[in-house]
Formats: sequence, structure tokens, C-alpha cells
Amino acid sequence: MRHGNSEANQEGLISSNPDVATHKHGLSSLGVEQVVESVERFIGREGADVRTVKVFCSDFKRAAMTADMLAAGARTVARRDIRIRERWFGELDNGPDDKYNDVWERDETDADQEWKDVESVNKVRERASELVREIETETREGEEADVVLVAHGDVLQILMTAFDGVRGEDHRGLKHLETAEIRELGGGN
Repeated sequence: MRHGNSEANQEGLISSNPDVATHKHGLSSLGVEQVVESVERFIGREGADVRTVKVFCSDFKRAAMTADMLAAGARTVARRDIRIRERWFGELDNGPDDKYNDVWERDETDADQEWKDVESVNKVRERASELVREIETETREGEEADVVLVAHGDVLQILMTAFDGVRGEDHRGLKHLETAEIRELGGGN
């Protein structure tokens, strides 16, 4: 699940610095509405009585707020994990979000590129995949559950490449993940 529309989205800002984004740039009012709608669709208006849901989220405020809303609906608690926090956008952090395109163009030719000190696709893919492997191991040993990762557009698009067997360079070629969208990983998303 991608976080709902955030204050940074509203301001057109790249917000990837944990020193700022863990306590600033939470959900906008539109984002709250989006999350409520997504949670109702996912859980159903009757609640989560028929399913066990585990929620893991980025520690950035916008993702944590989204996850806490989902977790409340599922009668569980969201667990924060820095491995699915926003991709570090280096020198572009706190700048205009139209600069994402400059990064993505470079990603298409090199999943290890770190132009302007931006975290590479492969580094994001590895850290997010590590969390998924850990969750899979934990879930196999315990009860069956629906697991929801609440994170950021780039992180989730990149993680989807691992599930879909797609090169990291092609993460922007996957169907765009909208704010507050819940999508199942795997199966050619």
C-alpha cells in the first residue's frame, strides 16, 4: 500500500530525509480521505473479523499515519521498519518533485546509479526485499496472515520488480501505484 496524499505531495516537494520526514509531511486531508476509502475496500465495512492482517510500514510520518489507520481498521498494530522508508533522494531532497523524472531517466540505464547522491534502485530493492524475506520466514512459522507493507511510491515500485522478475531498471515501466492504493505483490503487476 502506498501512503495517502501527503503534505509534501501537496507542496510539490521531495521529502526523503528521515530527520524531517519522520515527524513532518504527514497526510493531507485528501490523503486521509483516500486512506479511509482504501481501508474500507480492503477490510470491508464489517471489520477484519474474518482475516488476520499484519501491517509493516515506513517510519516516515505519511506512511506511518496511513498504516496506523489501516491497522486500526484491522484491529492490529503497525510495525515500523526503516527498510521500507522512502528512497533517499540526496541533493534533490526538499526540492521540487519534478526532479523525480531526472532520477528515473537515469534509473532506466543503471540500477546502481547514484546521481546527485540518490540511493540506487538496487540498494532500495535489497533493503525492502530483506524485510519481505524476514516476514515470509516469520509467517511460515506462525499463523497465516495478509501482510500489508505501507511505504512510498518508489520503494514499492522497485520492490514490485523483485516480485515480478523484472529488472530494477524497469521499475517505472510497471503500472503506476497511486496514493493510498493497495496492490498485491507478484503476478505481473
